[in-house]
Amino acid sequence: MLELVFKSGNEAETDSRRVAKAFGKLHKDVIRAIENLECPADFAKRNIALCYEINELANGKPVKYYRLSESGAMLLIMGFTGSEAVKVKLAFIEAFKEMREQIANYREYCELMALRDAKFAEASDCGRGLAHWAREKTRLDAMIARRESLLQLPLVLESEV
Repeated sequence: MLELVFKSGNEAETDSRRVAKAFGKLHKDVIRAIENLECPADFAKRNIALCYEINELANGKPVKYYRLSESGAMLLIMGFTGSEAVKVKLAFIEAFKEMREQIANYREYCELMALRDAKFAEASDCGRGLAHWAREKTRLDAMIARRESLLQLPLVLESEV
């Protein structure tokens, strides 16, 4: 199956090349559609990123493409029509949903790993503390016993006086 989306940080994204391939369109036509989107600048800034990639086949010339958040991709593909377009739109919706779930599962996995590592460190510290205490207790008990012996006043009985 065509990989429609990818993980970018903690977000699911796609790009203009994947959209073009999925819809069977020329990449330049998808770029034109993106550039003709009439959306507020703040929406475009958050959801549509202009990128360049060096193309070795074009003698190292940078080739323009766009990275799209889920919202940016949905705004773009809503404008594509035709019976086949509906199937591809549904596939994009499902792919974004699956990627969001994978990202959430990965985030929870990382949180659990960090918690486990913290608990292990805590247990290790406790173990080291108990071992240290066992050594110190013996030394302190001996010191206390010596002090106690010095504190014992001789008991003088009346008959001895």
